[in-house]
Amino acid sequence: MTDKTKMLKFVVSPDNYLIADIFNKIEAEGVLIEANKKSIIAAIEEGRFFEAFGDDIKIADDMVQKIEESLKKQIAGMISLANKSGSLICGFDKIKSKSTKIEFIISAKDGSKAGKDKIKTNNVRQFEVFSIDELDRILAKENTVHIALLKGKIATNLLKLIESLDFFEN
Repeated sequence: MTDKTKMLKFVVSPDNYLIADIFNKIEAEGVLIEANKKSIIAAIEEGRFFEAFGDDIKIADDMVQKIEESLKKQIAGMISLANKSGSLICGFDKIKSKSTKIEFIISAKDGSKAGKDKIKTNNVRQFEVFSIDELDRILAKENTVHIALLKGKIATNLLKLIESLDFFEN
């Protein structure tokens, strides 16, 4: 049995488009599909949405991409909020000095492997979600390679989003 938190509900909009209820806010009956790219693509290819909702629904060609973009946008917003609230620290030395207070680390996808290995500390989880340029834009900084989230509610909520994205991508 699949964990319900790893499922994504799909519903049909009033204009007959299939939409993903990513944040489980739409009060409508829908179809649950495992929340990862492979399962969603398979459901489209196998016609499961047409079986559930009828042949007249429309499925956007970029629906899967838009789901991923929406998750990343939500993560970026949470990172920005964490930064403004003081729940985020940037830079190798600062991260190392606060290692016991860190919930997890986000390293840029295009950062060096040596740097990522060097910043690992105390079994703290490390994720790669954005590039250096993307982190720079989110934080309005330059050359952001590593950020760390301090333990707390923001970090907990952000971790759930990152885990959802990780599950979606893999």
